[in-house]
Amino acid sequence: MNEFKSEPASIDALLSQTVYTIPRLQRKYVWTEDEVTALLKDVQESMDDGSKQYFIGGMVLALDGNTRGQMTVIDGQQRMATIMLLFAAARHAAEKKHGCPGFADHMDKKVCAKVWDNDAKQDVHHFWLELQCQDDAIFKHLLNGNDINKRSLSISGLSLYNAHQVICEFIDGFTLEELQDYMCYFRDNVYVIKTETSGEIQCLSDF
Repeated sequence: MNEFKSEPASIDALLSQTVYTIPRLQRKYVWTEDEVTALLKDVQESMDDGSKQYFIGGMVLALDGNTRGQMTVIDGQQRMATIMLLFAAARHAAEKKHGCPGFADHMDKKVCAKVWDNDAKQDVHHFWLELQCQDDAIFKHLLNGNDINKRSLSISGLSLYNAHQVICEFIDGFTLEELQDYMCYFRDNVYVIKTETSGEIQCLSDF
């Protein structure tokens, strides 16, 4: 029998130690521009209201018995992918638009970890979330801030691209101080209910 453990987790805690993967049987990224905008604006309204905590839903995770420090995302892919796109866009804006590499580095830590590669003899980036193989390449391109030809994208790839565009437009009007306030609130005050199971989950395609 599977054992479940649930607890609140901030975005900061969620994106700090564990690498998350999406199983192949799970649906791809499907959030629309409306859903992305709703998340961004809901968090902003919570911040403006002075709320100490804002919950954006739940996540169900399964321990990967084969890989240390890795978990499988059973439910919560849409939110997690969107949040990582947000931190990547904030990193790019902080560095390229506002000329603040220090804050950009703080944002980068919520996108990926720097891991020493013995073969390459240098630090390499390891993203906190890995999507299905069909979507992971476009996802990583967006996280890295690379230019993309949208005409060659799949339906789910286009959804990721559109989500990134919505996010960039949302934060484009922020001053550096406003960007810092919003992103620090998102990192420290936005929470999910994280549910972990130590056993295998069946029927992953249901999520």
